[in-house]
Parts: sequence; C-alpha cells; structure tokens
Amino acid sequence: MKVVLVAHLGGFCDRADADKCEGEIFALTSELGAGVVDAVVSGHTHSPVTTVINGVPIVQARSSARAIGILDIPLDYPGSARTAIRPQLRSVTSDSITPDPVIAAVVAEAVGAVAGRVNEVIVESAERLPRTGDQYALGNLIADAQRAAGRGDIAVMNNGGIRADLAAGAVTWGQLYEVQPFANRLVVVTVRGTALRAYLEGLVGGTSVRYHVSGVTIDYDPSEPPLKRLKRVTMSDGSRLDDRRRYRVVMTDFLASGGDGVSLSQEATIEELNRVDLDAFVDYLRSMPGARLTPSDAVRAPRIRAVP
Repeated sequence: MKVVLVAHLGGFCDRADADKCEGEIFALTSELGAGVVDAVVSGHTHSPVTTVINGVPIVQARSSARAIGILDIPLDYPGSARTAIRPQLRSVTSDSITPDPVIAAVVAEAVGAVAGRVNEVIVESAERLPRTGDQYALGNLIADAQRAAGRGDIAVMNNGGIRADLAAGAVTWGQLYEVQPFANRLVVVTVRGTALRAYLEGLVGGTSVRYHVSGVTIDYDPSEPPLKRLKRVTMSDGSRLDDRRRYRVVMTDFLASGGDGVSLSQEATIEELNRVDLDAFVDYLRSMPGARLTPSDAVRAPRIRAVP
C-alpha cells in the first residue's frame, strides 16, 4: 500500500534550484519525517513544485490546468533499497492537445446532464461587480448573504474564497458557482466581545486587509503594531462592540478552522448551518425584489477602513 498526501498547502521553489523551497507544505513534510507518506501533491500557491524532502517527492502543478504533475512511486520489494524519483511537470497548452472523441462524448453527456441547473437564471444584475482592490461591492454582497443565512450579528468572508467577478445582465447559477466554487459549509460561531475583538485585530493585522464583513464597520490604524490597530468597531445598529456581550458570527468552516491564518478563541462555540456558501448566496439573490440586483443592494463603501 502507498500513501499519498494531498494537501491544500503550498510553497515556492527557486526557479534556478528546484530544491531551494520554502512554505507550509515543505515544513509539514519535514515534520512528518521519512516513511510516513510516499508522496505529496500540494496546492494553494499556484506555483510549480518538483522537489524531494526526506525522500518524499512533492509535486504541485501550478493552477488552472496549465500543467500536469507526474509522480513515479517505486514498488518496494523485500531487501530492496527505495530511491525517491523526482516528480515532473509537463506544461499544457490548448494547441498541444488533440481532442479525443470518446472523452469529448463523455464530457458532452456530463455537461448536458447539468445544463438545466447551470444555465438557470437566478437574478438580473444592473451592473458588473468586479473584484477590484481589497474592498469591493461583491465581497460585501456575499458577506451580507451569509449573515442573512445564519441570522448573525456579523459575517466575515475572505477574499480568497471569491474566485470570479459577477457579470451584468442575466446571472446564471453556473456563473455564481464560478464566484464561489469551493462548497464551503457555513457555520455560526458564538463568541464573547473580547474574543471577537481579538479576532478582528487579526483581520487587520497584516500588510493588507483581504476580508469583507457584514453587520459591522471596522476602523483601524495600519501604522500601529499588529493586535493594537482597532480604533472603532461599530455594529450595524450604531452601537459599539461590547466586550461582555456574546455575538453570533457567520463564516465558512474554512475560516472557522483558522483558514487564512486568523484563529478564533478556543472558547467559541460552533453551530453547523447545514448550508453551503453557494446555496446561501443563490437564495439571497433570488430573494431580491423582482429578482433584480440593483446598485443599492451591493454596498460599495468599504466596511474595513484604514484611518489615521
């Protein structure tokens, strides 16, 4: 039996030296040590990786089907010495592939089976909502949809989970799937105000803010050291964040588990909503009066604001 670790963790390797690498996947493989896994397939950073750590080959085939990773794992025989074989990457370009008619027929059948769902028009959007900058209307709209789904006090959405712009005109289910393709589950995290304040400090603690929120406006000073940047946290009803109160925070299970590097207090309680983020977004847009998304429905003003 062979064990292959598939991890949504990545890293980067020097173009001139494939073994000069740094990142989470290399640290993890080093910690596992030799003999625990036979190979690693990594992801997340969209970078080319073909290296060997502790005798374990690691491959990462860039992203968007631009390359194919090849792993050769030798069989072990009694008394044989096992040697790790360096993985390979083969670039893929559209003009390098001749369509196979049998596979094309299978693909056509699969596409036809889901065409009714994919092509269903969910809402008419009065304008295009692009992902421009760190704070944008589409991110606020998704955060609003998630807060509504969980009846939360606030919601938090990471920009990395928003994968496409929202087109103007008739918006189909398939287009919304492209915006949120990960099928992350929504959860409600209940925390005290002190823990929520610490979490929000984490959201603004980096060199840039890559999150959207709903139900709250956050003013922070980026010139202050991390964990001391919050200036004002104002809830949607105009009240200030109360350290003694308990708040319902809606987010994906990815964020609740510490994804994107910001963790919640261990005292937090987590409630599964049994809903996928895409379904919540689709239902929220369907609920728009006349199934029309107007400019006023997607707030442009940033809700996480840098102030002096």
